[in-house]
Amino acid sequence: MSTSAAICHKVSVLTRDLACVQMPARGERTPASLLRGWEQAYQLWHECRTEALRSQGMHHDAAVLTSEGFVEQDELLCLVSDDMVRGLLTVRWFDLSLAANRAHRYFRRYPPELIEQLLAIGVHDLMTVGHLTVDPAWRKPRVGVGIAELLVSMSMLRLIESGAQLGLAMTRNNRKINEMTYRHGAVPLRRNHRAYGGHVDVVAWYPDRVCLSPQPGIADGARALWSRRMVGLAPGGPAEPQRRSTQTDAGIDYPCFSLCGSRW
Repeated sequence: MSTSAAICHKVSVLTRDLACVQMPARGERTPASLLRGWEQAYQLWHECRTEALRSQGMHHDAAVLTSEGFVEQDELLCLVSDDMVRGLLTVRWFDLSLAANRAHRYFRRYPPELIEQLLAIGVHDLMTVGHLTVDPAWRKPRVGVGIAELLVSMSMLRLIESGAQLGLAMTRNNRKINEMTYRHGAVPLRRNHRAYGGHVDVVAWYPDRVCLSPQPGIADGARALWSRRMVGLAPGGPAEPQRRSTQTDAGIDYPCFSLCGSRW
């Protein structure tokens, strides 16, 4: 068996033991049957976020870390095995046509010209991706499969499904998260931007250009997990953006938008 085939087999075996659960980021909106998983997701997020802040030298931030960064999200995408959350990431939507959203603290760490650049090319419906979190015991050196890679691929399926015009994220470059996003079709808006105590890339995904990971077995594994995911979004909970603009994606001149100073 070739190395690639062996890895694909390993991914296939592992994903059979995993389940994807899609749930609100607010406990009040989470179905009772998923509250235990929601609590687990928060604990995993808090532990890993604290460790990440410390590793970036942000010891005060780690010491006073509160839950706002978790509960202010719209959705969680979780990977679960044996009734334990092994990894997660968060998604959230912003309609930039609303002044209150443009003033949201989330955008403070981005380049100040970002929002105006987006609006200038007709983009206002955003899906942000963040807080990529994997249980240390389930990281690739331990299990031989990129759980983070599966999560990012599933977030691309969520982006396509949502109808958002753009996916947006900051990457943690010292952990090579920027390279992972580029494997999924992201384009850089700003490289080596200073934020969160280190260097990050500001990246964007356009729904007609995204792809799933080319790493062996990941795309098939992500599609399989997504097709059988448990959707725990309560009625009246967070919804995808309603696209009020009559402008189509095909009419948006994406290549003219650049914070890097060059055309794509």
